[in-house]
Amino acid sequence: MDGYSGEKGVGVSDINQLVSFIPGIGHFETTYGCVLVEAGQYQKAITYIRRGLECGFLDAGPYGCLGLALRGLGRYSEAASAFNRAAELKPEDPAFARLREECERAARKSH
Repeated sequence: MDGYSGEKGVGVSDINQLVSFIPGIGHFETTYGCVLVEAGQYQKAITYIRRGLECGFLDAGPYGCLGLALRGLGRYSEAASAFNRAAELKPEDPAFARLREECERAARKSH
């Protein structure tokens, strides 16, 4: 028994579905994903960041973290797309455009 299932029939999937409706959960998930990027846990980070973005949390930072995680896994084309989205959301920050360009070059070299 995992603590979420039992007589009442509430399962983990039910809890996850309810959590998706909590205001601010997207911010929590993307923040946790960014922490995972710093810890080098790229695949797990991608999962959390994408879940947060799916909740409607729209900010350049999580897209930047997503790009870093994808770059860390050598998925340069996807990373370039994430950095591009970050640059669209925060055009005054040249770092996102620079990272996009670096990933685009790396993607060309790897093909």
